[in-house]
Amino acid sequence: MIEQVEEVNSIHERYAPKVHNELVPFMKFKRSDNPYTYYTITGIKWILDNPNFSNSEKVSIAYLATFQSYNGKLVSNNRIALDKKMIQQYIGIKHISTFNTFYKNLFSQGIIAEGYQGLYFNNDIALKRGKYGIGKHDDDVKLAKIFNKPLEYLYKNNAPKTLYPILALAPYIVPVETRVDLSLAEITFLCGYSNTRSCGRQLKLMELENGERVFIKKDNEILINPNLVKS
Repeated sequence: MIEQVEEVNSIHERYAPKVHNELVPFMKFKRSDNPYTYYTITGIKWILDNPNFSNSEKVSIAYLATFQSYNGKLVSNNRIALDKKMIQQYIGIKHISTFNTFYKNLFSQGIIAEGYQGLYFNNDIALKRGKYGIGKHDDDVKLAKIFNKPLEYLYKNNAPKTLYPILALAPYIVPVETRVDLSLAEITFLCGYSNTRSCGRQLKLMELENGERVFIKKDNEILINPNLVKS
C-alpha cells in the first residue's frame, strides 16, 4: 500500500516565460480544452523506485492512467472498457513477451485490478477529479496535475523512454511556480543522462503540439511548461 504524504499543497497556476528566439508567454488553454489527470506524488515516486518496470514502462503507466473514468475504470475515448489487447494497442509495446511481462506486473504490483465491470487503475497512484472533488484534496495528499492531450501527443510522437524526465521531475516542481527545484546536475543524475550537456540537449528537444517546449532553461533554472504539468 502506498503511504500518503502528510503535507498540504494547493494546485497553483502561473504561466512563466520561455525562450526560443525571444521571450513569449506560454499559451493558456481553457480548462475544457485541456482535461487532466491527478497523480499523487507518493504514487509517482513509488513508480519511479519500482524495479519491476523500465523507464519506458514507467512512462507508459503514467499514460495508461489518463484512460481512467471518474471511478477509476479504464476506458477508451469511446467509453469502451479497456481489455488486455486494447491496452497493448494504446501503450504500443509490440513485442508480445515484453508486453505480457509488463501486463502481468501491472497486476502483481497493484497498479491495475480486475473489477466487476472491467479493469480499474489504482487511485492511490493516479485518478480523475472524482475522489478529491473539484478543486479539493484530502489534507494529507500532495498532487501533480498532468494534462491528458499534451501527454498523449508526446507519447504518440516520441519514444516513451525519452519522456521519462517529465515523470521523474514532477515531484520536484515548486507548487507556486513552474520551476523544478533541482539543479541541472541533479536532474542529469536523476534522469540517468551521462552529463549535463546531454541532459540539457534532450530536455530542449521535447515540444508540445503547438511548438512550445516542455522544458526551458532560464536564469540557471529549469522550468516546465504548465500546460503539461502543474503541482
